[in-house]
Amino acid sequence: MRGLLTWFIKYPAWANVIKILIMIFGLLALLNMKTSFFTELDSNMISITVVYPGASPEEIEQGVVQKIEDNLKGIQGIDRYTSKSQENFASIMVEVFRSYDIGEVLMDVKNAVERINSFPQGIEPPVVAKTPASEFAISFGITGPDDLNSLKATAKMIEYDLRAISGISQIAISGYPEEEIVAYVRDNDLRAFGITIDDVTRALRMSNVELTAGTIKTENEEIIIRLNQKHYFAESLTDIPVLAMPDGRVVRLRDIAEIKNTWEDDPQRTYINGKRAVVFTINKIVGENILEITDNVKLYVEEFDAKNPNFEAMILNDFTESLRKRIDTLMRNGTQGAMLVLLALALFLNFRLAFWVSLAIPLSFLGMFLVGYIFGMTINAISLFGCIVVVGILVDDGIVIAEQIYQYYEQGKKPFAAAIEGALTVLPSVVFAVLTTVVMFMPFLFLDGRSGAAMRDMGFVVIFALIFSLIEAAIILPSHLAHSKALQGVKSVNKIRLFLDNMLAYPRDVFYRKSLDFFLRFRLIAIGILILITLVTFGGIRGGHIKFTFFPYIDTDAFDITLAMPSGTRDNLTEEVMNRIEKAAWEVNDEFKSERKDGKNVIKYVIKKVAAGASFSGGMGLAFSSVATGSDGVIQIVLMNGEERNLESFKIANAIRDKVGPVYEADKLLFAGGSIFGKPISFSLVSPNLEHIEKAKEELKAAMQNMSEIDDVSDNDPQGLREVRVTLKEKAFLLGLTNADIARRIRQGFFGDEVQRLQRGDDEIKVWVRYSESDRSNLGKFENIRIRLPNGNEYPLGELIDYEIVRGKTVINHIDGKREVTVSADIVDQNAEVPPILERITKEVLEPIFEKYPGVTTVESGQRREVLKMANTGRTGLSIAFVIMYFLVVLSFRSFTQAAVVFALLPFGLIGAFWGHFAQATPVNIMSVYGLIALVGILVNNSIVYTNTFNGYLKDGMNVHDALLSAGVNRFRPILLTTATTVLGLFPLLAERSLQAKFLIPMAISVAYGLLVGSVFVLIYLPVFLSLLNDARRIVRRIVTGNKVSPEEVEPSIIEEKKIKLYMN
Repeated sequence: MRGLLTWFIKYPAWANVIKILIMIFGLLALLNMKTSFFTELDSNMISITVVYPGASPEEIEQGVVQKIEDNLKGIQGIDRYTSKSQENFASIMVEVFRSYDIGEVLMDVKNAVERINSFPQGIEPPVVAKTPASEFAISFGITGPDDLNSLKATAKMIEYDLRAISGISQIAISGYPEEEIVAYVRDNDLRAFGITIDDVTRALRMSNVELTAGTIKTENEEIIIRLNQKHYFAESLTDIPVLAMPDGRVVRLRDIAEIKNTWEDDPQRTYINGKRAVVFTINKIVGENILEITDNVKLYVEEFDAKNPNFEAMILNDFTESLRKRIDTLMRNGTQGAMLVLLALALFLNFRLAFWVSLAIPLSFLGMFLVGYIFGMTINAISLFGCIVVVGILVDDGIVIAEQIYQYYEQGKKPFAAAIEGALTVLPSVVFAVLTTVVMFMPFLFLDGRSGAAMRDMGFVVIFALIFSLIEAAIILPSHLAHSKALQGVKSVNKIRLFLDNMLAYPRDVFYRKSLDFFLRFRLIAIGILILITLVTFGGIRGGHIKFTFFPYIDTDAFDITLAMPSGTRDNLTEEVMNRIEKAAWEVNDEFKSERKDGKNVIKYVIKKVAAGASFSGGMGLAFSSVATGSDGVIQIVLMNGEERNLESFKIANAIRDKVGPVYEADKLLFAGGSIFGKPISFSLVSPNLEHIEKAKEELKAAMQNMSEIDDVSDNDPQGLREVRVTLKEKAFLLGLTNADIARRIRQGFFGDEVQRLQRGDDEIKVWVRYSESDRSNLGKFENIRIRLPNGNEYPLGELIDYEIVRGKTVINHIDGKREVTVSADIVDQNAEVPPILERITKEVLEPIFEKYPGVTTVESGQRREVLKMANTGRTGLSIAFVIMYFLVVLSFRSFTQAAVVFALLPFGLIGAFWGHFAQATPVNIMSVYGLIALVGILVNNSIVYTNTFNGYLKDGMNVHDALLSAGVNRFRPILLTTATTVLGLFPLLAERSLQAKFLIPMAISVAYGLLVGSVFVLIYLPVFLSLLNDARRIVRRIVTGNKVSPEEVEPSIIEEKKIKLYMN
């Protein structure tokens, strides 16, 4: 190392070239890096979708889902799988462990599904695919003429234009159903002509064709024979012959049916501020730039509005608004923090030294961005926060090396010699200090769960920034200082620095020295104070003063109001209730508007989606269920920007809830924005006994609804539609009819017979034959439809069947192959402690339910599952990190016991972080835990610096007491300075009142407050612990040898020194 360092000092051009290259390529990488909201992660989800037209949820569960789930068992790499069986449709989501190759698991899943050869007839081929990892970017809507055809045509044009824009690939459109052609046959006319639906279907299928019938090969050419009688619109199909009568007449389709170009029987429709609308949702996938996407979309919307006066296009939700504000906030905080760090360096160090040390900040960041660009890192809120966390740490190693070099220079060494000897003296401690911090941040790269995986960029940023700072401090900084004016000329004293040094001298030489001396002499008092502080902290936790929750509340600029009417409710009745809610929302807006000085609306848009699934959008674009029912609806409230609004969205939601009041006709009405991490209160009940799970669900919901701390209690098991359950009479069997015959004939008339599919432009148009609406309007018509036998005889359906009307299932949920019902809720106070509420529900409600209904259990869900996933991987990663860190500290001290003392002190360093959350009125949450992990690595650095100094003084001949005292006094200023630079780097974020910074503040609290208190523990209690360790060593030595020894004789550094001298001689 001495040779390398000497080379760079003798030839400074090498150091300058390396520095310049890193900064140039790092800057180019930074300018070309893509932007995203959170860390970009590849998808670990596989979806299996199956369409089974006309099937009930029970049929799909038994005939499709259970067979697929049975074949998924045993496939390696699957974390869990969940499924939904709905009318006509099944979806199975397979979650893969991130440690497995999802491509290999996908192939195994595809093979497992393809092996199934017992699917019921009539299902469409299962589609197995990796779910794309997408992130919401922006949504906009268009309103215009009330004509749906005009809206759709314009929407198709917009979609075509958007897909032509580079960088936009994921577009979802909602607001109009699919088009289809339907022949509505009249039962009376069918009977009059003796025609069945089979006849009509066959006639359509055989007549509406386009076929190539071969070629005629003449002497000179080939001529293709083609029959082109395919028609794509209803009006062209009316003359298709269905039956030739004996009298020569031809019965055509128009004689027995009304054939229409119509919209699919789908009640979904969208309104924006009361106007019929189409909504476009644009997502970004991995590799796309979210800022580019939103800029291009906004430009397109602006141009569209200018060119189309009959339509109005409006940006509904721009996710990058909050992203840009978070980036601006973090950049501002980071810049302010860096300036405070530079100010601290300039005040406490020689000005020229401070200048060269401060160069580590841009060099380290640009080097990190260069590596980040190579590995596909993006600019996002997490990576920027990593920059803020590390900005104060980057100069720590430079401070230590620069101070040591300057100290040697003041002692009379020449600049080159001072640079070489000073760097080599402290380099081992610096390297180990940096490595321990790097190791502590490494678990961030392997955390599981959505929140844990999102933290990977922070770990990446800190690790590589520290590596580049070490390179700069160890090689480039000594080269610069050796040739700097800082080590040349008269050793003048900076008056400001002299004043600050004198200002620090009194607390260091008087207060701190006397305090440390006192505690070293009366160690039991020190231990008693430590125990008292620990007990008070535990009391604060037990007493609820220091609060805990799972995830911090992250405010959004939109929230959903989810409505579920009783199953079977027609969409017009659902829309009436939604109109009442919309009216209440605008009334609440007027109330808040009147309280504002600027008189602006707090609600920008009310997006009403009739017949929408009860799914969460969270302000990130409308998200609807795959199967629409007229009894469901979602109203999305889009708010003005949070910084301008200065009002949390949940308060607006609560105001609307109060204004609406009870909606007694609704099964469910939720006013919530939700969370990307799941509901804070969530219990998934599983049991093979369907009756038990139903009763358990109702009892759990009833108990939760009586708890004042929570609201919006709901479940994922809505009441089903009323069903007509058919059984055949004996007469039907005597006539030779079977269950399948009757089911098929009923299905043909009421669900319909799909004749064919036509490709009309971009649209796939289904052609159907079914009874007219009047023939499907009541049970009397149902009983009176005729069943024709092969011999031509007809019988009313009522003579052949019995039926009863019962409630069926709307959806059947599974987790890992077991029937499951999830009961979830939100908390009233977003800052309330969630774990005590969960514990109370578990003990007071769930445990009695489990005893009452054997076989009913729960599986983890919601935010608790996210925390457990993070904890499971974090536990392993942290264990490995602690082991590696411990042995690094052992190598630094060359003592196992001294390293153990340092680690024994770490838990007490967390006390400051806990009380910091109390001081800032912030619950300890998962983001705080990430900060605690970072804190541990920083605290170890200070401990290494102190202990190595203590060992050095022992080797210089000091006794243990004086060495402990002198090490504390000597390291007081560097520890204070490194603590100050780190805390000052975070201070602007701690003082930030922006809504955009709230979710990151808990991490900053953990690091800043923990480091402030932890540094005091290092300066006071580390010497005390080392003194107690010395006593323990002497006691053990006396027991083993029977000899009384001096305190110095048992210290590892002295023993090592003696052994080296012995071996050298």
